Amino acid sequence: MRRMALMALLLAPLLAAGDKTYSLKELLDPLEPDFTLSAYTWADWDGLDAATKLRAKGADPSAWEIPPADPETPEEKARREERERKAKADPPKDRVPGFRFDRRLELKRKAFEGLLGAASAPKLEGLIKQLKQIDRELDRFDKVLDESRETYAQVFEQVRKAQEAYSENYRKKHGTWPDTVPMSGSLLADYHQKSLRFQHLLASRQSELQFHDWLLGRVGELVSALSDAEAEKPLAALAAGMKDGDFAYRIRCAELLARLKGEKAKGLYEQSVAQEADPLVLAELIRLKAKWGGPGAFDLLAARLDDPAWPVRAAIVRELSRIPRKESVDLLVARLAKEDGRLKDDIAEALRALTGQNLEAEAEPWRIWWEKSRAGWAPPAERMKSDTPGEGQQAGVVYFYGIRTSSKRVVFCLDVSGSMEWSLAGQNEKGPPRLDKAKEQLLQALNTLPEDAQFAIVVYGTDVKTWKKSLEPASAKNKASARKYVEDLKPEGATNIFDALVTAMEIAAPPAKGREPGADTIFFMTDGQPTHGRVTDPHQILDEVTRRNRVLGVTLHTVGVSKDQNAAFLLNLAKRNGGRYVAFK
Repeated sequence: MRRMALMALLLAPLLAAGDKTYSLKELLDPLEPDFTLSAYTWADWDGLDAATKLRAKGADPSAWEIPPADPETPEEKARREERERKAKADPPKDRVPGFRFDRRLELKRKAFEGLLGAASAPKLEGLIKQLKQIDRELDRFDKVLDESRETYAQVFEQVRKAQEAYSENYRKKHGTWPDTVPMSGSLLADYHQKSLRFQHLLASRQSELQFHDWLLGRVGELVSALSDAEAEKPLAALAAGMKDGDFAYRIRCAELLARLKGEKAKGLYEQSVAQEADPLVLAELIRLKAKWGGPGAFDLLAARLDDPAWPVRAAIVRELSRIPRKESVDLLVARLAKEDGRLKDDIAEALRALTGQNLEAEAEPWRIWWEKSRAGWAPPAERMKSDTPGEGQQAGVVYFYGIRTSSKRVVFCLDVSGSMEWSLAGQNEKGPPRLDKAKEQLLQALNTLPEDAQFAIVVYGTDVKTWKKSLEPASAKNKASARKYVEDLKPEGATNIFDALVTAMEIAAPPAKGREPGADTIFFMTDGQPTHGRVTDPHQILDEVTRRNRVLGVTLHTVGVSKDQNAAFLLNLAKRNGGRYVAFK
């Protein structure tokens, strides 16, 4: 990355990141070149075009033209077929050919063990204090990633315009479109270089996130292995971190604290739960304690189920749904009578999963059934997941493309890309435009929002736009304004899925001085694949959105319309974020 040139592809096998001792700051630096360059493989060189190879060797291809449609030599064909055969037989673990971010992760782990040497209390105390650097380095790295994406987009646009200009001139001269388009070697080499850099930065970021998770687990193991006397200073550093003003650092400390064992660590955890004022940090403390288990985990869930902050209650409901005990059902049935909004749906879904009963999200039916069934009840062999039964629409319930929610804080995210002017069957096929159906569904949802609800609208094509920049009350005046905004929407541009999701989640994020997220439910609708934006790889979008939402706890429902939708992506996006996916083709 930094100080990287393509010649490094040739030098990669000579580098050995594990032979050097690194500081923690270097280990946490996503742009540290040793780990990045060591992760390249020779497959990159075979995959590069001729112009890029010339540049890597120091030649100047500025005046060199790539011949249109060069036929493959027998040797080139044999190499290509061999690469394809190997890729099919043994698919690479990474998503960027020739860049092994699993090897990069391995090198970082070895370097950390080398840095640590013999674990000691002073070393671990220092490591805990420096964990604050993780998110600072990620923020810095994200700026580099954005800059790389922008330069990549610029040169991509230059290539596109050059191709269009050549094709148009050829058509005017010959009356037909060209079979191939020659391109300046300099421009094409620049395009490939910036494309490689951007894709490798994305892969490096994925590797960083995996390294951070491993690092926290390793530090937790080492601190837990200390005696109570030895652990005193590391735990003091952790206690100070839990009171730090940096939200991201407190979350890191919560992740570490929930993993620790020992009486003193248990005491610090209980103290942190009792004193934590931010519901998002508290929810994370409780979620992680339930995840890692240990004595008192279930009792903690039971004790905090009546917490005044809904993010805490939502986290507890999710964890109780994973504990198939009569006591879990007792708690959830009792709590259902006290809840309103989205948490009613969450509790009903948890009860369905635990019991196998498909009852509606109302307290009385569940109470009656449980009184009759508790004595002889046993967990079902398979967990159940279904929508609330019943025909027709219920008062206070919002429906969007058939997905229902009782939430009163909703963000609607609507695709208005150019393909939304096509019918459901496809381009040039008969039928109403997809956007007309989407407008109809959204307008119906707005009409059913109760007066005490709040909502927001995000629309996206190439660019992302919002009706308002935050949640607004569902008053008659705001509904009328939103209806006009929706009715005036026109299809245009590409499909910027990632930035649309980020915008929706920023609306859902807690206000600067607030104590609860602005929205708890997002409806996301699209008719195609991600083709524009900061990230266009579906796997990376899925990982990043899930990571961002882990603390927020927003329910994300997805809707796919058309045969061009990426069903696997939309299904997993909903599944990983507590939502439902529906498809229309």
